[in-house]
Amino acid sequence: MADYIVKTGNLVKDAELRRAGESYVMTFTIAQNKFFKGKKEARYWDCAMWDDANGRVQKLVNYLPKGSKVTVEGTMDYRDYEKKDGTTGRAYEIKVRGIEFQERRESANAPVSQQDALYDAEIPF
Repeated sequence: MADYIVKTGNLVKDAELRRAGESYVMTFTIAQNKFFKGKKEARYWDCAMWDDANGRVQKLVNYLPKGSKVTVEGTMDYRDYEKKDGTTGRAYEIKVRGIEFQERRESANAPVSQQDALYDAEIPF
């Protein structure tokens, strides 16, 4: 069984979609803050989410701009690659099975639905 992992963080840049053979893969990196002995450090997690029969990643990529806070769950995997100097390197990434948005982001270009406006109007504070 592969290592199951759950991480929460912010996207470092917009998610990217690329074609991989007959399917699509969405890739992105999240940054996760860690505090150790009073020092703040950032950990970076590369993530890849493969498309399913419903074309889910082709839709999701539009909702994952830089700065979005998400929780991803999946398995940890690695791939070997050849570096420029000819040596072999190893890259680790999370093969994402599920993603959850942690906050509602406002955007100047995002249309506000009537339901969102109604919801906001009901909040008494």
